[in-house]
Amino acid sequence: MDLYTTLLIAFLSQIPLAIFTIWNGIRRSKPEIRKIQAEEKSSLSDAVEGAGKTLVEAWERIEALESWKTKATQKIDQLESELRKWRNYAARLIKRLKEVDPCGPMPEFETDPAIILKEKVS
Repeated sequence: MDLYTTLLIAFLSQIPLAIFTIWNGIRRSKPEIRKIQAEEKSSLSDAVEGAGKTLVEAWERIEALESWKTKATQKIDQLESELRKWRNYAARLIKRLKEVDPCGPMPEFETDPAIILKEKVS
């Protein structure tokens, strides 16, 4: 026998052992793979459940803040309406005071209500 034939026989004789080793490794690793997949599914479902709870909590907080914002906006609108009424009232009083005594002392305001009234009308 020559060298090539000997090497070929040696190589071919190792093929069944290699196939057995690979098959045995796959057979033994299947339960481990299934276990890992089950753990991954479990951890993924836990993560999704946790994210869902967090999302629900965040949504509830958003709704609460929107409700608070709506109430605050309504209160601000009421206060601005009340302020406009008082400014208009003050402007009418100043106008009457000027009609009665144009040279008399006038109270000092940071902003003249009469000017505010004119700005709102125009």
